[in-house]
Amino acid sequence: MERGKKMGKLPDFIIMGEMKCGTTALYRYITDHPKVEPAKRKELAFFHAYYDKGIEWYKSQFPDCEQCMTGEATGYLKFPNVARKIHKVLPKIKLILILRNPVDRAYSHYHMHLRKGIISIPFEKAIQGKSTYLDKGIYVRKLKRWMEIFPREQFHIVQSEKLYKQPQKTMDEIFKFLGLPRYKLNVYDHHNAGSYSKMNSETRKKLVDYYKPYNEELYQLLGEKFNWDQ
Repeated sequence: MERGKKMGKLPDFIIMGEMKCGTTALYRYITDHPKVEPAKRKELAFFHAYYDKGIEWYKSQFPDCEQCMTGEATGYLKFPNVARKIHKVLPKIKLILILRNPVDRAYSHYHMHLRKGIISIPFEKAIQGKSTYLDKGIYVRKLKRWMEIFPREQFHIVQSEKLYKQPQKTMDEIFKFLGLPRYKLNVYDHHNAGSYSKMNSETRKKLVDYYKPYNEELYQLLGEKFNWDQ
């Protein structure tokens, strides 16, 4: 290490979530708090992609401040094998998990790929067979493995729908979980649900039914229920 070069601190929290669940908005809200400083990048991907760089490199990605909190927002949920690595380095880390109705998540994911030209087939064909769009919404499969490593009290669950409908109330709960004083948000993210056509009602019903057993298992695991059956 270079003489006089300040190293950062290890993170106090990690935001986890699948693609299209709202991790970017949530990270922006949290780091807007005056007692929170952001990492050099929102997604550091250290524990699954850059672990060989070492802990000192990881620390260097965060601010060097004793009085602030800091964290990152890598989608580690989909990498349950890294849970033990994280526990070894950060046994007391606060884990914030943001989850979105898996039906809406799948449709949003599909439309993102459609806009980018990655896919051109109709949604109904894109979700046939073994579909990544659907698989990413089976949260319980991955979360069960995380909860074998970390106790429930180290997790705070955020519903994406509530974050957009009640941002201040949702953030008050998160700040409390992090041990931070209440802070009034300066900017709100506007979730534009109307940026693409509405899903076919029959397709939606099929997907609600598809996810129902997985969601019920998730509710039991978390000890709380979401309004995702519609």
